Amino acid sequence: MNESSPSVGSCTSSRVPGGNCGPVTSGPILGLPTRVSTRGILSWPWRSQRTRCTSMRLRTTGESSTPGSSSGGCRRNRVPGRYASRHARLRHTVSGVCLLLPAMAWSQIPRDASDLLLVGDSVAAGMYFLELEQESIRQSWTGQLLRRLGMDIPVAPFDHAYPIDHLALARDGFGRFRTAYAWKARRALYPGKPQFGVDEGRVVLAIPGQTVGDVLEQSSKTKELNYRSAGWTFARIMLPKGLSAIETIEQWKKRSSWIVVFIGANDLLASFGIVGDATPPDPALFRARYAELVDRLRATMSPAAPARQFIVATLPDVTVLPFLQELPPAADNGKGDLYSKGSKASTFLIPYRTHFEVDEVWEPDEIEDVRRRARDYNAAIVDIAAARDFTVIDMAAVSAQMAQDPAFSTADSPYFSPDLHHPSYRVHQVIANQVLTTIASIAGVVVPDTLSPPDSPLPSARELSGERARVTALMHLAMQGLKIGPLPRKFTARFSLDAGAQGGDERIGDAVLVAVAGLEGLPVPVSTRHVVRPCINARATIAALNPPTDDTEFLPARGLEGRLGLGFERIGAWNWNRFELGGLVTPDDSVDFGLYARQEWRMLYIEAASRGWLFDRIEAGLQIGTLWGRPGRNGN
Repeated sequence: MNESSPSVGSCTSSRVPGGNCGPVTSGPILGLPTRVSTRGILSWPWRSQRTRCTSMRLRTTGESSTPGSSSGGCRRNRVPGRYASRHARLRHTVSGVCLLLPAMAWSQIPRDASDLLLVGDSVAAGMYFLELEQESIRQSWTGQLLRRLGMDIPVAPFDHAYPIDHLALARDGFGRFRTAYAWKARRALYPGKPQFGVDEGRVVLAIPGQTVGDVLEQSSKTKELNYRSAGWTFARIMLPKGLSAIETIEQWKKRSSWIVVFIGANDLLASFGIVGDATPPDPALFRARYAELVDRLRATMSPAAPARQFIVATLPDVTVLPFLQELPPAADNGKGDLYSKGSKASTFLIPYRTHFEVDEVWEPDEIEDVRRRARDYNAAIVDIAAARDFTVIDMAAVSAQMAQDPAFSTADSPYFSPDLHHPSYRVHQVIANQVLTTIASIAGVVVPDTLSPPDSPLPSARELSGERARVTALMHLAMQGLKIGPLPRKFTARFSLDAGAQGGDERIGDAVLVAVAGLEGLPVPVSTRHVVRPCINARATIAALNPPTDDTEFLPARGLEGRLGLGFERIGAWNWNRFELGGLVTPDDSVDFGLYARQEWRMLYIEAASRGWLFDRIEAGLQIGTLWGRPGRNGN
């Protein structure tokens, strides 16, 4: 958002020379000022006052005003001798003081990394399109703020997009051999050890995916918490071993004069099941956690820093974020029962479905519960700040003002990155302006000049709308992954019982009961509609029946097989539909290698297998089974 674009919010404090907001009283709530000033110190009011002579009128005995001047006008006295030199010296002194005051005032604004600490989550970290890289950090609100203050921006944990370069995949596709996603995802499997030192005092400490409770508790020692925590993907590489985020800050020698806290959105987003297994805390618990967090942060500030230099921000209404869209009118629960008007589901699931499970849909009363929770959380933030004389930025009002634009909540929103819940560059710019204006208001100084836009701002959802199908496929899988927990992902498992009939020269029995157990790898999108999962299975025939003789064999040796293959599945499928192709080995009297192909649809299956290169056994029947480690219906 450019400086000339319409602004949102308003500043409740008085004006200061050359700025829009004046010194902040204890516990103010600030919205975005009507216009962020970019004027220099020479535009301050006293410059014009000198020419109008309204601030200083020198009168001398026996002298009259200049001919032609009105009685209320400026008196340009021509004072001879020593009076003239006194007059000149006085004017030079006043001018010098006027020019020096702004420079003196600037010393109150943080200009060094030791003076400032920014605490937050993925928005403060610079998450874009569910990935973190150096350019996204640079274009984030924290990156813009630091550059306007003359500080260095944080360094990304890696020299590549982590965990997966979704932007490159959306632009370039899945590759000729459909291996581009797998190649880029390899780095997400082994992120390595923590990338920052224990005593490395940083300006920004923001862990994507963390809730307020995670900031207080999560560390390498909280293994049970980490197992299903979305925040652990980045916490494991951004926090020192054995320390939580708040403990990391507390053991630094750094004593900041300014702290800005913008966190808590993940506590709200947990209502939609996209923050691992986190659940939204009740308002009383959120209040207690938030109070503990800010109190511990306040204790790390410089003893001379006034309370008003501790800044907290309220939370936006997450129910209007475009990652949720209203269901089509004909959407039902698979049994013909329609959902209430205004019900919402994932923007990245709706294109694949006409049926939706109950836990995939949020009806209007559930959405209103989330809004009510947001109001309660914000009330807690305001109350806690007021009790401690902290400054509050009303980011909820800023967001609500932007949400009045009809494009705000659309799937092609210019306000969000293609993942539809992290801000685009223009919103990061609004946040940076808001925070910087608040700091300037507290210090009583003019706001620094704005930055020129980057040569290539990272594209918003609107600017990438031409690749909507790819973006939808990538983000649907990524959002499902957020429900599972942190990277690297664990293998998923499946178990089933097959009851079928066999035919062919190498059949084991005319009728068989087979147990199948297997492990599967991560889904790899190979098109906008399909994913591939590498899989390894063990298949054992429990019983083989031969009707002519009524002979039944239990656990025949030739009925044991090991299989290694690829499973092809439809993204977001309502009905189970899978095709599997691969190789097998049978450890019978002699080890034989062969091939298999299997099609599964709902509870039916048909497969062909071989000992050698020609299929010599066919089987069809019914299957019943279960999956572990997959979110959503059918795990896709």
